[in-house]
Amino acid sequence: MRSRLAALLTLGLAAAPTGPALAQSADILDRLTNDVTALTVNTPIWLAQHLPSMMAQSGLGAGIDLQDDTQGFSFGVVPLRVGLMNQFNQVGRGTDLLNLEEALPGNFPWPQFGITTGIGFGHGFELGLDVHFLPDLDIAGEDISVSVGLVQVAGQFRFRINEAKGALPAFIIGVGGSYYGGHMEVGAGFESPYTVETDQGTVEGTYTFSGAPRMAWSLYAFTPELRVAWKWGPLRPFTGVGLVIADGSVTGGTRLRATATIDRVAGEEVDQDPVVFEDRTNHYETPPARFTIRPHVGLDLVMGPVALTAQLDLAVMSQDEISADLGDAPGSFDPGQGGLLYNQASKSSQSAAALVGTVALRLQL
Repeated sequence: MRSRLAALLTLGLAAAPTGPALAQSADILDRLTNDVTALTVNTPIWLAQHLPSMMAQSGLGAGIDLQDDTQGFSFGVVPLRVGLMNQFNQVGRGTDLLNLEEALPGNFPWPQFGITTGIGFGHGFELGLDVHFLPDLDIAGEDISVSVGLVQVAGQFRFRINEAKGALPAFIIGVGGSYYGGHMEVGAGFESPYTVETDQGTVEGTYTFSGAPRMAWSLYAFTPELRVAWKWGPLRPFTGVGLVIADGSVTGGTRLRATATIDRVAGEEVDQDPVVFEDRTNHYETPPARFTIRPHVGLDLVMGPVALTAQLDLAVMSQDEISADLGDAPGSFDPGQGGLLYNQASKSSQSAAALVGTVALRLQL
């Protein structure tokens, strides 16, 4: 990818003094802008269709207690909660110049961690609160970086209908809500000297390109849930299904800068202003997937006051029709002709899905 971009940029940008080269420069910059704009549309759509899988999970597992009506308190950490989300390489659909569809992975890991607390009020009632976050994390390749930062606050109120006895599980109904905010950048950066032959002689210089489409989201969710749990000594297996009803928005914008300097022509140093192009525009906004169904299984291991929870969810998100309003996207950007993620028929997988694993360690008193 570096060599392909180098060739195009050196041919297009390096010979800036000539009229035809200026036209080539404009063409290359148009193609760069189109690629970055594709990311500013594709990536918000991908985020909107996958982020609800990470919302409103409680670290309480089977619950503070499954049998008696005593009160209790729980506090602990969630050292890891990670979702493996599909279709990520498809955010690169339509990036003809940068060819990011081949450079990005098909499944993208989405980690976060945090703390979890809970209060048992007795008679089967309990309240849980989780706060998850992720400081800016950079997943870097040779020429590509993916930076993510987020914070989530989730609460859930649950009621245990009956006590767990032997083979008879406790039936637990719950309702909760959460807020999920954050940002993401998909960046490609290049810097290299170049040498190219022109009618004026050998032209030497340096080009740089940096493109970091920046996404931001602010999501809200209402989360009813049904769970059944057994109590077999220190083991408390559970299973259930939850529903995430989400609202909010995901926004994509361009952060693009391309420059090329001309240092020498035919061996003689020249004083030539660099060719510079910048674009910092918000292009696209979309709501999240409205409904997510989340079947899950898990196990609590309770040893005195210490409880260890492991839970695995399969989240499947509904995909509403995407708006054709591209806002401030350049007129040359046409999602209907490039086989982009925007075009639902072009996708190799028609279902937005994620596997989400959660590990929590709690002290229960």
